[in-house]
Amino acid sequence: MDKGSNVELAHLPITAEKKEAQTAKNDVLARIEKLNERFNQILAWAAGGCLMIIILLIVANTLLRAAGTPIQGTYEIVGWLGAIVTAFSLGYTQIHKGHVEIDMVVERLNATVRRWLQVFVDLVGILFFATVTWLLVEYAMKTMKSGKLSETLLIPYHPIMFVVAAGFLGLTLALCTDLLKNVLGRETR
Repeated sequence: MDKGSNVELAHLPITAEKKEAQTAKNDVLARIEKLNERFNQILAWAAGGCLMIIILLIVANTLLRAAGTPIQGTYEIVGWLGAIVTAFSLGYTQIHKGHVEIDMVVERLNATVRRWLQVFVDLVGILFFATVTWLLVEYAMKTMKSGKLSETLLIPYHPIMFVVAAGFLGLTLALCTDLLKNVLGRETR
């Protein structure tokens, strides 16, 4: 075949099979996005609830402390809830692109290089946060077996570690969704 016929082939319309395949990919990606958004939305609402509990607990403890009867373990509870608020907010923030991003150099690159650089960054993020999730679960299992308890309230640590791991799982899922969008050439930023 000569070069002229290749040029002509490049201008042929997309076949029905290719359209069906593209539609199927878009449907799968849309389902993944929806699952990701729902999971991280639930975590975000739970984070908001934990934040409200922190506020109420601190106010109540302040008032009761003034009356001479502070709430025991307030420091521990606020610390645990703070960790949950932080972990549960990560995936939602990733979906809505709320993390700080310094792109002075990257914005000067062409679109294809930027896209594949973002794929690389997404992959590194997925590997890192999947590892964090796994190690948190692993550590929670060890803590559960050892029966380790908090100092003041004598509450087991492992349930909180599992909950925090769920927050990092949400971030990992958000990064996986971003990766799929970038690989398929869909806009994520």
